[in-house]
Amino acid sequence: MRHLARHVALLALLLPAAALAQDRDVRHDHGELRRDQAEVSDDVRDLRWAETLQARFEDAWRARDWNAVRRIEDGVARYIQQELGDARNDVAHDAEAARRAEAEVRQDRRAGDRHEAREDIAKVRHDRAETERDEAVFKRLSDLQQRFAELRGRTDRRDMERKRDLIADLVVMARGELNHDTRDQHHDREQLREDRRDDRR
Repeated sequence: MRHLARHVALLALLLPAAALAQDRDVRHDHGELRRDQAEVSDDVRDLRWAETLQARFEDAWRARDWNAVRRIEDGVARYIQQELGDARNDVAHDAEAARRAEAEVRQDRRAGDRHEAREDIAKVRHDRAETERDEAVFKRLSDLQQRFAELRGRTDRRDMERKRDLIADLVVMARGELNHDTRDQHHDREQLREDRRDDRR
């Protein structure tokens, strides 16, 4: 009887801890979804900004309005700088998310919860992949920034074509970010549904 009582007492301690962990996961998922929504909104704005710069660059070049070209170049430089800041923040956020998921895996294993451990291992893989992707985006933007800086102020045809190509690359990257963050939003919604199902077990 004493043996049974000890098991009941242990179960009473473990259940609130498990419930708190699941509740924490759900709160975290809601936070990620809010971040996703903000990022998608920012992506839409960034894509419009990049497309506007692209169109204005073409118009100014066609009109041979070099003052306008210089102003647009300033705008492109500001755009790249802002995107670099966003990419740096994304790398830090995803690295922290991976560390958090790794800690949850260790906690799950200590508790003997194989189901939660499997889910958290999948989160670790996802967050590591996101970190690598964001690092690649940061590197590509840094490269674009350097190449664009070398061309600023140059107005011969070949250099103008190179600048046009770099601005087109920025538009392609902006579309890619919007598509990626939209998919990430769907992923986090599915994660929230899974954590809610776990909550009801």
